[in-house]
This record gives sequence, structure tokens and C-alpha cells, in this order.
Amino acid sequence: MSALHTIFFGASLAIIAATLFFYLKKRDVRRFLTTMHLSVLDPTVQKGCRYVESHYMNPKLAVNDVCVALVTGEAYLNALFVKEIGISVQDFITQVRVNSVKYLLAANPGCDPGRICAQSGFADKGTAEKSFARLCGIEIEEYVKSLPK
Repeated sequence: MSALHTIFFGASLAIIAATLFFYLKKRDVRRFLTTMHLSVLDPTVQKGCRYVESHYMNPKLAVNDVCVALVTGEAYLNALFVKEIGISVQDFITQVRVNSVKYLLAANPGCDPGRICAQSGFADKGTAEKSFARLCGIEIEEYVKSLPK
């Protein structure tokens, strides 16, 4: 019976390891956090997310602006964001802006991407293109071509 217990124990460990690997691999910290998911977060992070989602169109929006609005320190807010959603406040701002670009491009396929990037809060098209490529894995022009006509 000892060999049977060893086999069962080994198989159980393998299943647990495979499950953990699956869920860790599946987790995408760069995903866009919508307000639907906010109810499970720390109240300060909720307020920070809502503030960013309301002000991301301002190209001068910075982490400090969010901190001033929430009356909290930058290090504390960044630590909360990383703990709760896995990304920093600045990364969240960028994520919201990139998702805005994606949404506006899909809604207005013939519109100038540079104009849409500006409407989404990016200071310039170059910054928008770098952020978009980093988060989406493709260039803005490729994304536009992939949209249904």
C-alpha cells in the first residue's frame, strides 16, 4: 500500500502544480480594470481608479494629481495599487488611455489615429504608439487594419 500512497501523493502534487501554473499564466496584470470590478478593491484604490477614469483625457494627468485628489502620498497609493490590481498608478493611467484609443479607433475607423491618441490623453502620438505596442503587442496601424470594415 505504501507505493500506492506515494503514487497518489505525487499525482496530487502534480495536479496542484498544474492548476497553479494555469492560473498564474492566465492572469494578465495589464488588463483594463473597469468599474465593475471596483467593489472588491480597497476604497482608496476604488477612488483612485474612478479619478483616473474621469480625468485620463488630460495629457498632464500625473500620479501626483491623483494623490492630491485623494489626499494621500504617492508611495502609499502606488503600493495599494500594486497590491490590489498588480500595476502602479502610472501604469493604470496608461492602460486606461490605451483602452480609450482602442475604443475610439473601433468606433471611428476612418478617424486619424493621431487625433484619437490626443483625445485619449497622450501628450504625443509617439508616446501613444509605444504604450499601445507594449500593452497590446501590435502597432496602432496594425490594430486599425485588423478592425472589421
